[in-house]
Amino acid sequence: MDKKRNAYFTILLPLFIVIILALANLLPGKKDEKFFHESKFAMINQVFNVIMHRRTYNDVYSTGNQLIAQHLPDDYSDELIEEKVGKLQTLIKSWDARVMLIPTTDNIYKSKLPLAAPYFNELLLLERVSSHATENYIDTYNPLALSSEDVFYRTDEHLNTLGSYYAYLAWAEVSGVDAKLLNLDKMTTMSDSFSGPLMKKSGLILKPDKIQMFKATAKRPVSITIDFKTETNSLYNEEKLSGDYPYEYFLGGDHAFIEINTSTKNGKTLFIIKDSYANSIIPLLTAHYETIYAVDPSLYEGSLESLMHQMEPARKMDVLVIYGCTNFLENFEYN
Repeated sequence: MDKKRNAYFTILLPLFIVIILALANLLPGKKDEKFFHESKFAMINQVFNVIMHRRTYNDVYSTGNQLIAQHLPDDYSDELIEEKVGKLQTLIKSWDARVMLIPTTDNIYKSKLPLAAPYFNELLLLERVSSHATENYIDTYNPLALSSEDVFYRTDEHLNTLGSYYAYLAWAEVSGVDAKLLNLDKMTTMSDSFSGPLMKKSGLILKPDKIQMFKATAKRPVSITIDFKTETNSLYNEEKLSGDYPYEYFLGGDHAFIEINTSTKNGKTLFIIKDSYANSIIPLLTAHYETIYAVDPSLYEGSLESLMHQMEPARKMDVLVIYGCTNFLENFEYN
């Protein structure tokens, strides 16, 4: 029976390909595509993969309407976890830092992964971090996992604006502050054509994501200094929406150092040690601090400890760590 099925498949597969090519020839291509239209090739490749029941594409899982980056268990050893958690523990003891680690999509959407697909179980990391941070640990895993709405972009690894808002609410609860409640039905769409890097990496075609924001965060006056030299007065960079990576709309992308002075005149200072997951969360935090410093250790070349003493020698400022879980293991430093 298997031999007969394989024989039928051998005969029918070329026919499928001919039909797909004929259909693809009817599709309009982009003006800048040469020789063979890239969009047509992507469509042919996607249909072929559906026929073959394939769900992993160049280290990207596909659920049909969600792309999920693959993070393998072997890439994150117990020794690496202990090393990074040890550095985090030193920071917590020195500055009473709060910790927010954002789980990746393969953990939040693990029920959608292909059967027996390997993934790094981030709960192992989060349990260790929670045991050291105790009351300073900010749980984002459960709010995100329990949400019935899309909290991540479908073509990118980052939290979307709704997911960022849920992370902000979790921060407010642990920090003991009154969150600024926002109307979720009134998020403003700044772009509806965000095709994230996972789409390009996988070669699949999905409906583009939306880049959204809360207008209330843009109404608060701010003055911002980037990398000790460039100045701006907005948390958002609209020029990035038409660039190669529209997620850089938030804070203009990743920078070694950002200083944000807000109109919230309460004398409070927040020092954030971060990766790119924080970029869409920081605008929500500006309602609670007069000054916010944000440092990306993977880009900042100096001593983080020395910089923190320089910004707040009395150690009275709040300190917050915001990282994606895998980025934390790959890039977090405290020296």
